[in-house]
Amino acid sequence: RVNVAFRAVPVPAGEHRVEMRYRPRALSLGLAVSALTAVITLAAAAFIVRGGQRGPASREPDGS
Repeated sequence: RVNVAFRAVPVPAGEHRVEMRYRPRALSLGLAVSALTAVITLAAAAFIVRGGQRGPASREPDGS
């Protein structure tokens, strides 16, 4: 006997191996999007910490 919280599989008498897997596509997609977001965030943070990319116009004079 089962209810909403449990699953059941009818099997005849004897030795059996019952394997149930739950792999929703939304979970895989969510993990991929989260990983991509983390990579982009880390790359942006590294860029900001380095001070951004300085071009020739933003260099300070060297005093010569």
